Amino acid sequence: MHNKNARHQASPKLVGINFGRQINITFRTKLIYMKLLFSGIFAFLMFAVSAQKKINTSAFFEVTGEVKTNLVINLQDLKKYAVHDIGDLFIYNHLGVKKSIQHKLKGVLLKEVLDSVVFNSPNANALSEYYLTIVATDGYKVVFSWNELFNSPIGKNVYLITEKDAVTMDKMNESILLVTVTDFQTGRRNVKAVNKIIVGRVK
Repeated sequence: MHNKNARHQASPKLVGINFGRQINITFRTKLIYMKLLFSGIFAFLMFAVSAQKKINTSAFFEVTGEVKTNLVINLQDLKKYAVHDIGDLFIYNHLGVKKSIQHKLKGVLLKEVLDSVVFNSPNANALSEYYLTIVATDGYKVVFSWNELFNSPIGKNVYLITEKDAVTMDKMNESILLVTVTDFQTGRRNVKAVNKIIVGRVK
């Protein structure tokens, strides 16, 4: 009888192994659930952040500040200028990480649009003291010096986008969109919904 009952009793070593396996399986299951949970939370937060700023598109922008006369440029005015095929543009953030691609871009040069603006400059040499602040509807700002736009190769690469991926500027979500295609971190001077350009002079 003693030997028969012994056969039905699991050895302590075997019980320990089975118990350890159960703990390991339970731990792995919890770990998988935790990963799924955190992935879901992260995805939700990313969506929430991206949805925080709704862009109010702009149908025109005004050039003000250190100019003889304020100038208002609307979408119809932009159609008067020569359109350039830009192609695809990779958007990199401040860390140099690629964030998106803007496809089939066409645009007009900002320097050509501003060619008729007369600066409050006492002489030609003083123009080197001037700069332009590009302002978006959400308050985002970027700066170009007068020399960058009108006296360097950069000026030949700063565009107001008239078409993106076969969508015209009057239907674009980012209109009026400004891009600087030669920047290393193209996201920095990728300005959506431009509504003001303020001309300033270094004091």
